Amino acid sequence: MNFDLTNLATLAAALGSLAAAIAAWRAASSARDAVRTQIILDFSKRDAQQDFGEATNILWDFKYKSEEDIAKRFERLKTDSKKDWEKIDNARRIVHKFWRQLMSVKQAGLVSDKELLVFFSNLNLKLF
Repeated sequence: MNFDLTNLATLAAALGSLAAAIAAWRAASSARDAVRTQIILDFSKRDAQQDFGEATNILWDFKYKSEEDIAKRFERLKTDSKKDWEKIDNARRIVHKFWRQLMSVKQAGLVSDKELLVFFSNLNLKLF
């Protein structure tokens, strides 16, 4: 067999590229697993679930009452201190933060639908 040195160099370069690609794939896979594990741990913490659940319930109570009740609430908020507004704004921020994180994780494929259902089923939400 007669091997040309350029073919041997090309083969070595191809094998090196393949090894680098495999190493990069393994590193990315382990990084994804680490991120996924951290996110699941963060969301499985009772405090995070409780914060999200309470904030969602605050917003739900504020937003989806009868129109008459909402009108009374706005009148009261105009005369009250900023405490109620701060409570509602803080709840909105918490819900927005968690929802944005959950959706980015879901879109990245790091969390399955089943894991999201488990997360939401552990919350005490007044949605229905």
